[in-house]
Amino acid sequence: MISDIKEIVPQNKFITPGYTQLTFTSGVNFTLDPNRLVILGPSGDEPFVKAQKYTESLGFIKCKAIGINFEYKISDFDFKNWFSKIPSKNGYRSKDVNLIKEVKENQTIVVTVSYLNDNEANIKFNHHFVLGEKMFQEVKFNFVSKKNIAIENNTNFKNQK
Repeated sequence: MISDIKEIVPQNKFITPGYTQLTFTSGVNFTLDPNRLVILGPSGDEPFVKAQKYTESLGFIKCKAIGINFEYKISDFDFKNWFSKIPSKNGYRSKDVNLIKEVKENQTIVVTVSYLNDNEANIKFNHHFVLGEKMFQEVKFNFVSKKNIAIENNTNFKNQK
């Protein structure tokens, strides 16, 4: 997986027990704790290629689910008006709205809209895949391809409070 030690940023953290952070010069970042493995990186295939190589090396460690996350900011929309249409609870309106849709068996999309100001919000997408109790070496990261993600055009998201 690591072909040249120069690929690794010198300020990495290895804390025992159970926490490792590894950053590559390409911008791909691995964070591992006892409950999850987080892989962050720039757009493109490299984060997925490195994830595939890394998980293949984990042998028989079990994996229950995988979430693919994307996040960006929208700065040119009337969020004040949009959020005003969300029902309040006891006069309190949350700054976060979660929209959840099961798109396929064991696959869920969660979209979180986080209010920043009248015209800006952070939008987070999480495509969650439940794998059951698969061994990490069995997990294939090709499920990210368009043909393997079932996103319906007519997605009736349900607002979750």
